[in-house]
Amino acid sequence: MDDRRARREAESRGLFVAGTVGVLEAAAKRELLSLPDVAAKLRQTNFHVADRVLERVLQEDARRRAAGQQHGDDDIQCSAH
Repeated sequence: MDDRRARREAESRGLFVAGTVGVLEAAAKRELLSLPDVAAKLRQTNFHVADRVLERVLQEDARRRAAGQQHGDDDIQCSAH
């Protein structure tokens, strides 16, 4: 099953769908990885993602990190499962 069809089917069943970029973004929010570093490595592979999508995620990550530096990291909550 192709990704687009699988995504539509999952969404039609009310399932949460996250692609590779979404998973990487979530990991960056939890400070598990550096999104700019991972994006640079990802661009060197045959992974297909629209440049505008990756740029939007990188811009949001930069804003989040800048806000965290201004306000401190006291409000970051992580949970281990």
